[in-house]
Amino acid sequence: MRGRAGRIDVSFNLVPRGDLQGVPLTEMSVEDYTRPVVRGIACQFITARAAARRMAAQGSGVILALNSGSHNGTPMLGGTGAADGAIDALIRQLAQELGPSGVRVCGIWTAGVTDTLTPEKLSAAGAPAMDEAAVAGIRAHLDSLRMTKRSPRIADIAALAAFLASDAGVALTGTWINATAGMFPS
Repeated sequence: MRGRAGRIDVSFNLVPRGDLQGVPLTEMSVEDYTRPVVRGIACQFITARAAARRMAAQGSGVILALNSGSHNGTPMLGGTGAADGAIDALIRQLAQELGPSGVRVCGIWTAGVTDTLTPEKLSAAGAPAMDEAAVAGIRAHLDSLRMTKRSPRIADIAALAAFLASDAGVALTGTWINATAGMFPS
């Protein structure tokens, strides 16, 4: 099997971490706070490590990660900030270790890609049950928090990821690109 496997040129990992939001830290259980940290860093580490081994051996590749960029702290986000901070540090460390092998490692901060927000996804993240009108209100609120007054969409993040993974992004490694439209200034 190993001899038949091809190259890995890009690894892009985004997995649900089980973040619980909307609950004050003083009311949150240890498990609810630490779940996104443990799941998030473990999944990123396992995937990036597997890709990095292959990429380092072939002398090239790009590892990309995505998180909300809330590592500086935001009220009512539970363990999300701690999880984002841990992943931020992992990406920077991987870039330092893998750079000499020709492998680049970058991350993208998104802070709420509004066209991914649905009543189902929000309730899974701890929000109370809501209808489409309530979700539209959340989307409008997120838009209002951004310098551009427009939230990035899936297509915007996909285009940025494609750029980072391409030869056009060759000068970027060991950093996070702030694609929050100014919600969290760098």
